[in-house]
Amino acid sequence: VIKRADSTEAGNLLNTCFLLKDICKSRGGIGRKIRYKIKTMTNRNLRIKCSAFRKVKTIAFSTDVTHGHFGSATVAFSALQIAISLKFERIIFSGLDLKGGCKRFYNEVNAQPTTLPADLSFILRSFSYVSIHYDGKIYNLSPQTAIPYDVIPFINTEEVACSTSY
Repeated sequence: VIKRADSTEAGNLLNTCFLLKDICKSRGGIGRKIRYKIKTMTNRNLRIKCSAFRKVKTIAFSTDVTHGHFGSATVAFSALQIAISLKFERIIFSGLDLKGGCKRFYNEVNAQPTTLPADLSFILRSFSYVSIHYDGKIYNLSPQTAIPYDVIPFINTEEVACSTSY
């Protein structure tokens, strides 16, 4: 949006919004693999897994979104990076189902198209990558979900209400 805005609109956006910039492109390649390796070596807040093959999607995340963020076809992944950046001790997802054809949980008369079913494998790999490379406490309140509980463990509302030790 900001790239297409005129100078006045761009100035307004910069003064009134927090803009997230992408930390890398979504596709791999040998040149990108080398650049991203250097980028992760010089910035400990970035984790990037880039293939030497252009057809393989890059997986990445940031623990400080002021250095950029990485989209993973779902707003939940961007929200996770923001929550990590804000240094929350415990992050609990509510509504992270991604099941049943990845339909929206709300009833929409004129539903917008979604790429979630096609991107589900990529989304799962992205969340798995975070679970391996981030030591924080991340939980999912959804009792039925496409994301395995060994990636994002389940927590029920009683556990949330009764304990602050998670």
